[in-house]
Amino acid sequence: MSAVAPQQHQSLPHAAEMPTAATGPDPNVMQATMERGNVVCFLDVGLGDGIVLGRIKFELFVKDCPKTCENFRQFCTGEFLQNQQPTGYKNSTFHRVIKSFMIQGGDFLNNNGTGKISIYGTPTFADENLETWRHNQPGMLSCANSGPDTNGCQFFITLAPTEWLDGKHTVFGKVLDADSMLTVRKCEAVPVHGTKPQLPLALLNVGNCKSKLQQQQQYLDYIHTVNNHSTAVLRGLIDGLIDCRPSPGWLELGVDGQHYGPIKE
Repeated sequence: MSAVAPQQHQSLPHAAEMPTAATGPDPNVMQATMERGNVVCFLDVGLGDGIVLGRIKFELFVKDCPKTCENFRQFCTGEFLQNQQPTGYKNSTFHRVIKSFMIQGGDFLNNNGTGKISIYGTPTFADENLETWRHNQPGMLSCANSGPDTNGCQFFITLAPTEWLDGKHTVFGKVLDADSMLTVRKCEAVPVHGTKPQLPLALLNVGNCKSKLQQQQQYLDYIHTVNNHSTAVLRGLIDGLIDCRPSPGWLELGVDGQHYGPIKE
């Protein structure tokens, strides 16, 4: 694979410059969560010394693969705890990149493809619904495994149709939008030694968009109850704040060194 020219990254922001405030509701997130009843999680990807490549948003098929989706979601939010500390994908890497095939990550234990853990008290858990969704296009989110019923923390994103994996790996989500897929393609273009990226592809931030929407709605309902204001008026006040943010699980325990309230960020 040819190396990416350095000038392609010179104008990209560094991690410290990553925007944290939303300018309005993301219609793709709203459709996935409010209309289709799914969950949206995100990964912010950086290359090397903090160069931000972009954000990947995933729509998780919670109705078809509820156990697999919940495992992934908790590793994104920091709700899964070890020694009272949030444990999951934040600061882990994409350790494997194969152009025109897939990128693989999720091994936050060893960052080399050998780590296995799940939220269910065992290192692995069973395959789930191998029939509904297929590896039929780029951007499908699927469980990496070492054979039947060995799903854990690792996942991969397809870069092309890979139908030979159908029936062998649980497809539990997909890349949500074009901007997210562009970030996936940037990851694909990173030069590799064999299949290992020459510069770390790190997950700088991770989160769950739906949990934030639920927090906003809960806060809206609370204010409506206490102050007896019009729900429509209150909704207008927070419309500009509904979007993907760093997840509460990481923030409440001080991982980011700051705390976010239910509305003002």
